Amino acid sequence: MGSGGIRPPLGGLRALQEESLGDPDVCVAVIDGPVDLSHPCFAGANLRRITTLVQDPAGRGPMSVHGTHVTSMIFGQPGSSVSGVAPKCRGLILPVFRDIQEGHLPQLDLARAIEQAVQEGAHIINVSGGERSPNGQADTTLQRALRLCEENNVLVVAATGNDGCPCLQVPAALASVLAVGALGKNGEPYEMSNWGDAYRVNGVLAPGEGIRGAAPGGGTIALTGSSFATPLVSGVAALLLSIQRRVGGSIDPRAVADAILHTAARCDLPDAAQCHRYLAGIINISGAHASISKGETTVPDLNSGVRAASVEISADSDGAPAAAADTNAPAIADGDVTTVAAPVASAPAGRPAVSESPATAVNASAEPPGGANPGAVVAAGAAPGVAPAAGPAPGITPAAG
Repeated sequence: MGSGGIRPPLGGLRALQEESLGDPDVCVAVIDGPVDLSHPCFAGANLRRITTLVQDPAGRGPMSVHGTHVTSMIFGQPGSSVSGVAPKCRGLILPVFRDIQEGHLPQLDLARAIEQAVQEGAHIINVSGGERSPNGQADTTLQRALRLCEENNVLVVAATGNDGCPCLQVPAALASVLAVGALGKNGEPYEMSNWGDAYRVNGVLAPGEGIRGAAPGGGTIALTGSSFATPLVSGVAALLLSIQRRVGGSIDPRAVADAILHTAARCDLPDAAQCHRYLAGIINISGAHASISKGETTVPDLNSGVRAASVEISADSDGAPAAAADTNAPAIADGDVTTVAAPVASAPAGRPAVSESPATAVNASAEPPGGANPGAVVAAGAAPGVAPAAGPAPGITPAAG
């Protein structure tokens, strides 16, 4: 029906993109799997691959699928098969997950990639992955990398994971990080999206079910999980930074994170226990836009309830995101959801391993069960044909549904 990806057919995102499609001085780093930069949706995008421990070219494996999809949600160019949220911003690609391994990654390797992104000038770092942590604490190397981000006013946006439980994963559970959970097509928290007390303070929900993005080789694919909600929030944050700069203010990622959190549509359900799954609320793009345009860093709670939030994701008549007319992309059948495991990279002895978390994909790859996720702790999204993992694995994994 139209181009894939998250598009602006409804209020908030449309208005935001009408004001700005991004500023090349605003830099977003994507820490994930390899990215197929030859995909047509990236033609004209300002993207640069940074040298990391993973030098593998993008292939057709689960981590390349994950990394290419996540990156397209931010940087897919207007008029292409996938229109990203902030296509005119500058992007850094830092691959950390390998197709040939199982998607696990030591926290040390994630920390190194975060430090590289800061050194290369990133304002926002997207981590669609993470590692389960009983107390929400990271190891010392990852804590140090996140302190570096705080000291340099760099915003890390990370997925909450897809275990369907009140459980935390790092880096999303850390207070300085903007955590993102997945919202289902029905406007309610996606059933596999994680929640927890820490996320009530630093987390928002964004559309994360059946999200269509770029697939290696030139096609498109629809995937589900917090991994794919995360780049929507990173892209919105990048546009808000672009607007800050356009109106003559300084680029202030922390103020943007505060605006997103303080304007989120709060849960007003009668059963307070159900509200835990809504984190701090559903992203309210219009509210955050108004806050930044006025130069505010905090605003009164809108108290509009969870149903009032803007969920700006285009959909076909069956409720799934609109798919591009692309013969290379798998056809999407209503209700056709597959759970698969994403690869996990082995961790050196003595280091915490990063693994991927369970993910579901609509006729496409989804993220693996608990463990390393592309780009950080649990990420959602693996490739078709990969068997589900038996259970959560230690380490950072892609957070896909």
